Amino acid sequence: LVCLRQLDMKVLVAYSSVVHMAMMLMGLLTLSYWGLWGGMMMMIGLGLCSSAMFVLVNYLYERSKSRNLMINKGMIYMLPSFSLFFFMFCVANMSAPPTLNLLSELMIINVLLNWSMNILLVLILSMYLSATYSLYLFSYCIHGKFNNFLMKIYINNFL
Repeated sequence: LVCLRQLDMKVLVAYSSVVHMAMMLMGLLTLSYWGLWGGMMMMIGLGLCSSAMFVLVNYLYERSKSRNLMINKGMIYMLPSFSLFFFMFCVANMSAPPTLNLLSELMIINVLLNWSMNILLVLILSMYLSATYSLYLFSYCIHGKFNNFLMKIYINNFL
């Protein structure tokens, strides 16, 4: 719930990765074949997705000199191709199909539910909040009222 009050984009991406790392660790600690395989797949998927999210947030920082969500609004008007990439990686971060994160999460959830059914509520809540963080980040950065002081044109916007 701390993430939903967070205004720093970089911290929000880091906090949302913690949920995936916790699930990956739970899968690895079961010491089953599917748990280890799912944990390894989640490490790869999370490494690719989180690093891409950090690169995209850094691009917004270089553009506006701020990581605040309230300043970096309405980027779909100025950077439509960036918005597409940001959407794709936000979807991958919330483990939507057809990403590697979804497959690994399903494997880990299967193993954890075979281990104990008492963990079901925690798993559902963590998956829901993880998706909420990604939607929160996407909706605040890409949609909203565009700040006019960000209208400067840089050559790297066209590359």
